[in-house]
Amino acid sequence: MNAVTAYGISYKIQQFIYFAGFGIRDAITPLISYNYGRNSRKRVREGEKYGLIYTIVIMLAGMATLNLFAYPLSGIFGLSAGTQELCVRAMHIISVGFVFAGINIAVQGIFQALEAGTGSLIISVLRLLAVPLPLAYLLTLSADASTIIWWSIPAGEIAAAAVAVLMLRKVNRRVGITQ
Repeated sequence: MNAVTAYGISYKIQQFIYFAGFGIRDAITPLISYNYGRNSRKRVREGEKYGLIYTIVIMLAGMATLNLFAYPLSGIFGLSAGTQELCVRAMHIISVGFVFAGINIAVQGIFQALEAGTGSLIISVLRLLAVPLPLAYLLTLSADASTIIWWSIPAGEIAAAAVAVLMLRKVNRRVGITQ
């Protein structure tokens, strides 16, 4: 039960960082789409480049913030010492995937802008279901499941980011944008 509470609280705290990434994604999608419609490939490339950079920077800042302030942030909730320790451990481990999550979030917006919405769906399924859920199950079989299970979330982000980069190259070739 402590692990469920720890995850719930760490998840809510991390959502503030994800929301910043989603905000950038929601800003770059119409910019890239507009320039794609205008057939301005240079501006599309710039939108992709800066969208990825800004999202990654935001996620790096979020990772640093969570790692530096995990104890005070989790302390707001009046957790028992054991639950707070689990919550902090979860935040430290899960935040490892933030940079990759930033790539995934930005690329999903790029896919939507370039009429490749299926790619966005594939990335979502990979990062949120197909990789972390089976991996989490397998990790629960280990002796120290309350610590190691958190690694399934960054693993999902890393795997999805690798696929996202490959898919982005393919989409860019299809629409005439070379990188």
